[in-house]
Amino acid sequence: MRLLAAPLVLPGLRMRRSRAGVIDVRDFGARGDGAVDDTAAVIRALGAAAEGDTLWFPGPAAYLIDAVDLGRHGHAGLTLAGDADALLRKAPTGRFGGTNTEHLFFDARSDGASDGLTVRALAFELSAAAARPGDTVSAFFLARADGLRFDACRFVDGIEEGLKLYACRDVEIVDCHFERLRNDGVQVHAPPAGQDGYTGPRGERGWRNVVIERSTFRAIDDGLGGVEGQGVTFNSRSPMVTCTGATVRDCLFERCVRGIWAEVNEPGARVLDLRIERNRVLESVTIGLGVVGVEDAVLARNEVIDPVGADARSDALAGIVVSGSSAPRPRSRRVDVIGNRILDRRAGRARMPVGIVVRQADDVRLRGNQVQGAREESVRIDRTARGVSQTP
Repeated sequence: MRLLAAPLVLPGLRMRRSRAGVIDVRDFGARGDGAVDDTAAVIRALGAAAEGDTLWFPGPAAYLIDAVDLGRHGHAGLTLAGDADALLRKAPTGRFGGTNTEHLFFDARSDGASDGLTVRALAFELSAAAARPGDTVSAFFLARADGLRFDACRFVDGIEEGLKLYACRDVEIVDCHFERLRNDGVQVHAPPAGQDGYTGPRGERGWRNVVIERSTFRAIDDGLGGVEGQGVTFNSRSPMVTCTGATVRDCLFERCVRGIWAEVNEPGARVLDLRIERNRVLESVTIGLGVVGVEDAVLARNEVIDPVGADARSDALAGIVVSGSSAPRPRSRRVDVIGNRILDRRAGRARMPVGIVVRQADDVRLRGNQVQGAREESVRIDRTARGVSQTP
């Protein structure tokens, strides 16, 4: 992964244009008063930036932004950063068709303008209370961008994902916080060209090398009564590409519908080499951790506490689920579930029915897992699973 030099910021220092490569948005008319739309000022500041520059948001301030097209106005190697008390807030009404159909920052052009983007220590508020039917808003929607890093950022109060990343490669999301979002905190996806909002070139590709660590995901829901709503999700709908290399470790998931979910259910689509390690999942509404149709996955040393809400209904609900789909859709293959602890502290019917479920999967190894408090059974291996081994 390409590492980009970042300007040194001392505690309490307010950066203006005091040094080359730092572009202060207030020098281009941004008010940051939470009332005036600062979108045009941010675009002017981007126009003054060059590759590798830092766009700086001074605080204390609340910058009201509608939509910034990084594909048109951005530059490779750009850094977005600001003071700890700087907030970037979604404007409550959109400019297109009367609804918010644009994300705060987006690039669906796929021509490299967002490659090497770093976002550091910024807070994004997505104004869910002002949303209307048909609105679709994330903090970032990036397609086919490489070398991304999100460091110590906050994403809150949204009607869609915090980060929507389509076919992106070499991505790091570190020390970030996601709260009160719909659908997903982070969505990593490989859609077919022309679908799911992806408007780039016809050539399709998979995502690759995504690392998410030391981040918090809280109250991620979908507003549909606990059907979906993941802290992190990995998926692919393209049968033409292979997605490979994802790691989620040392993260906290609290009161999400599902903590981490990786799913491939289109014939021919593939997701390989997934590692879910040392995460803590508290009070998931349905499943704590799950993989569906994934190959070469490791779920190790995670802690899942009080999963599956009392109102959840499915025979596949559990702390950890390894599953697949019926042919021709893919089955999960070569999955290791090692050293996980699944604990339900509740009483009676409120407890989870099963600790671990395996079905529609091949070559699954269960080793050294601890399940306490399951209402029906600790581990359920369905007859559709093949080659499952289990050791204490």
